[in-house]
Amino acid sequence: MNLLFSFGNLIRPTRGGTERVTALIAHGLQARGHKVSFLITEEVNTSPLPIGTYSCAGLSHEEKAPWVNRLCERLRIDVLINEAGTSDDIRFLNHESLQHPCRIITCIHFDITGDLQYFYRSMDIPLNSWSNLLRWMKLPFLKWMHTRNRRKRYRYLLQHSDAVVVPAPALMQQFFRFTGTHPSTRVRCIPNPAVFAPETVGSKEPMALFVGRLVPGKHVDHLLDAWAASGAEQNGWKLLIVGEGGQRPNLERQAKRLKLRSVCFTGSLNRPDELYRRATLLILPSDYESFSMVVLEGLSFGCFPIVYDFPAISQLLLKPEWGMVLPQHHRKALTAAIQEAISRHLTNLPHQKDIHNHLKHFSLPTILKQWEQLIAPAP
Repeated sequence: MNLLFSFGNLIRPTRGGTERVTALIAHGLQARGHKVSFLITEEVNTSPLPIGTYSCAGLSHEEKAPWVNRLCERLRIDVLINEAGTSDDIRFLNHESLQHPCRIITCIHFDITGDLQYFYRSMDIPLNSWSNLLRWMKLPFLKWMHTRNRRKRYRYLLQHSDAVVVPAPALMQQFFRFTGTHPSTRVRCIPNPAVFAPETVGSKEPMALFVGRLVPGKHVDHLLDAWAASGAEQNGWKLLIVGEGGQRPNLERQAKRLKLRSVCFTGSLNRPDELYRRATLLILPSDYESFSMVVLEGLSFGCFPIVYDFPAISQLLLKPEWGMVLPQHHRKALTAAIQEAISRHLTNLPHQKDIHNHLKHFSLPTILKQWEQLIAPAP
């Protein structure tokens, strides 16, 4: 089959979990005999584009729909897979805008309502001026607008897609509740695949990892505050921040202000598996995860996760002893969890065999089989 993956930007697997998922699925299906092409809708600084990659960046939304339609006709696309289902790309990647008779699958990779649930708590607006007080007074209206627009967006993509894919059953229920729609077979659950599958887990070091984009929703600032308050540094532990993003300069200044000498910002890494292998703790204080690739990867290497709660976490951490799940935005709980994990002297976890058996449900061949069933032509 001829498949067209759309992701907005060029797919760089080292940038984040969503990119790794998209690359794994696309190249996995390609290895199984499908012809895969890629569509980007945002401006990129790469020239020329990789073979099999097409760009409609620079066009208006009104111009993009006929352009994509002509591309689908020229490539004889059977299935268009929109990996950016939460972006504005759904305005032209839908059956109302495209006339080409391909199937359209829209993927949602993020928590559907998590940021709305913690909308006020996530606003870092000090009440130290009249202007900030006015900003706080506007927040209920802004939250109402965000909620209304997102509900309209999700109802629209359900109506004008052949299938909507979410990575966890909890997100399916969240989708139906939020949109007010009846359960539908068009909303499908396909988990993210496990990237790494080490046969053995080596000896661990007194080291904690954060892996992800350095953006506000990941709350690395919470982690730095909690790390400083936990006394981990005084106990010989170090913290590695793996990833890039616009917040990195602020976070580096914060670490310097807190006098954290054991914190290292590594930037993005092509192969973080060696760090997973060495690290004892994986800490993810994020508020917009849905099915975290980082937790999946960390578990496979025997890391002990400390995470803010998110919809799919019960699907990953089947037992309490596999990791700690904390309330969102709770810095004191994060500090206490780090202190408790350090006091346990965690090394090779005795339940690693059970975890590996569980992670087989997320192996790449298993997930690719589910994708092939989804894209298969109707009988």
